[in-house]
Amino acid sequence: MLILKMSPVFKKYIWGGRKLIDEYNKVTDLDRVAETWELSCYPNNETLIKGGQYDGIYLSDFINEHGWNILGTNCSNMKDFPLLIKLIDAKENLSIQVHPDDAFCEAHKNPEYKGKAEMWHILEAEPGASIYYGLKKNISKEEFVERIKSNTLEEVLNKEYVHVGDTFYIPEGTLHAIGRGIVLAEVQRSSNCTFRVYDYGRLGLNGRPRDLHVSEAIEVASLSPVNTENMSKSHLWACEHFIVDLIQVSGRKILNSSASSFQSLLITSGEGSIDSAEHSLPLKKGDCLFISAEEGSYALNGEIEALLSYIPDKEMINGK
Repeated sequence: MLILKMSPVFKKYIWGGRKLIDEYNKVTDLDRVAETWELSCYPNNETLIKGGQYDGIYLSDFINEHGWNILGTNCSNMKDFPLLIKLIDAKENLSIQVHPDDAFCEAHKNPEYKGKAEMWHILEAEPGASIYYGLKKNISKEEFVERIKSNTLEEVLNKEYVHVGDTFYIPEGTLHAIGRGIVLAEVQRSSNCTFRVYDYGRLGLNGRPRDLHVSEAIEVASLSPVNTENMSKSHLWACEHFIVDLIQVSGRKILNSSASSFQSLLITSGEGSIDSAEHSLPLKKGDCLFISAEEGSYALNGEIEALLSYIPDKEMINGK
């Protein structure tokens, strides 16, 4: 079993703040950070391995060198690394946006298009912080188009006030936006395909309005309220794309790795260590680890809260 600590990719957007730097131990020369891509093999945005004999090697290169089998049997038929895991600091509102599904991407044959579903786990929320999460009611495409033109789309969006520990699943096609005053962990499919519907008239870092993708959004957006179901009540969230468990440690906790899927461990609070027969690494808030697919066990020690993410097997996907 290989346990590798990751070095993130930093993203500076106009809505980001300093909490990931000041509170989550992220070291960068940037004055503010909107997102850290903690585990990524997305092209030109790959995370690096940090420390040990593989220090400074891209995770994608490491996987190619060691073979796809280190991702596990549940990934054997996949062409690309399946997950992208982030920390997000929304000092200001994010744009109202939507992500496409696979059918849209296959129909349009654009290499930049890839289906994207995601899960949010709220780590910090200022009083009154909220998100937009789907629609309040069914609307027609004609009404959707008219509300985009008249800047009244917010009137029909479902507004959810959030608290620490809340979890939301955003399927493909769901209109959504993270509101100001929220820090969250995001587990998603490995895609960066986002269609902005509305951006409050803001200017980007280049001093010009950020691009909108209204025609694409009209084509992919679901115009009904969100209807999601956690496929297993024993997990924080489980869907066809990923499973996420909330891990809480006070003292020592033994976890098991599996040959069926690699694991990602994101430390969302606390500090301690991780130990196995081959490894012993210190852990602190903000750390992210890649654990290769192999039968075995490891221990988490200390006072720690973490998100453990991995790929489901076909039986779970098919509801068996």
